[in-house]
Amino acid sequence: VAQRSLLLAALVGAVLAAVAQGSRVAAAKERPVMKVVRLLQDMKAELEKEKADDDAVYKKLTCWCEENDREKTAAIELGKAKMSDLKAALGEYAAKVEELRVSLAETKTQLREDQKALDAATAIRTQEASAFHNEEKELLDTIQACKQALVILSRHHPSLVQLQEAAKNLQALKSMQLAKDALGRDKLAVLKAFLQQAEDMSGTSSLRRIPGFQSYTPQSGQILGILKQMQEEFESNLSGAQKAELKAREDFVALKQAKEAELEAGRKKQVQLEQDDAAFREKDAQAYQELNDVREQVEVDETFLANLKKRCSETDAEYEARTKSRLEEIAAVSDTIAYLNSDEAFDAFDKTV
Repeated sequence: VAQRSLLLAALVGAVLAAVAQGSRVAAAKERPVMKVVRLLQDMKAELEKEKADDDAVYKKLTCWCEENDREKTAAIELGKAKMSDLKAALGEYAAKVEELRVSLAETKTQLREDQKALDAATAIRTQEASAFHNEEKELLDTIQACKQALVILSRHHPSLVQLQEAAKNLQALKSMQLAKDALGRDKLAVLKAFLQQAEDMSGTSSLRRIPGFQSYTPQSGQILGILKQMQEEFESNLSGAQKAELKAREDFVALKQAKEAELEAGRKKQVQLEQDDAAFREKDAQAYQELNDVREQVEVDETFLANLKKRCSETDAEYEARTKSRLEEIAAVSDTIAYLNSDEAFDAFDKTV
């Protein structure tokens, strides 16, 4: 109010001086004060225009401040929500990577154990097959020797050469465990005695001491019975061994197929786990990078919003100050115009003429 009064007084003083000066030189057609009034009216119009322009600019600036405030506030909220989601995702990815690591380690261990079991089974099967082939050959040779000896000893009068051949074919039986198992101690002793005599014989006189040389002697019949028993026992053993080998081979094939299927499934599982592990590690890395990017953007937005609020607040204060000043100027000019148009002013101006 004080500023407005001072402004009004200054304007009135200036007008009075201008009117006093103009009244001495102006024609009587028009009061000199009216020119001043028009000038003041123009000044008021200019002040009002400036205020209107300033109001328009301030309105746009206010709109810009509010819009940017809303946008940045929303962006910050979305960014923080995104950061929370990413942190949760990173926790899930870390747990999944650890789960895959454990599963992958278990799968690799199982693969090694399955391969080790298959290798061990293959080694055992190889040993068993080798042992069977040796046993089969031994049994076949023994059966053949028994057959040949039986043919010779079954003849009515076998020659010395034939007896020597039969004894030679049977020599290996003396130390064979197969013969021991098939005959027992007593019969094996009889067989060994026969073979020893055949080995020691020299000349015709010795032939008479060989059991079986004299046709159909009791001892000859005993040797034939022993050989037949051995042949039957060995043939039975051969059949059993062949059946056992066939079953062992079939069992191994089934085991091998099962283990190979397990190994193939394990290898596929390992590949899938490694792919999943790589995929989740990539997701984890991407989420971590995205989290950093979002955090940086939120920080930028928060800084921008803080500066925006500060600048817009300063703009509000500056606008209020300008508006107050302009309104005071407009009011002072309006008051001056009103005074100059009053009867009191006209009387005062007339007295100065």
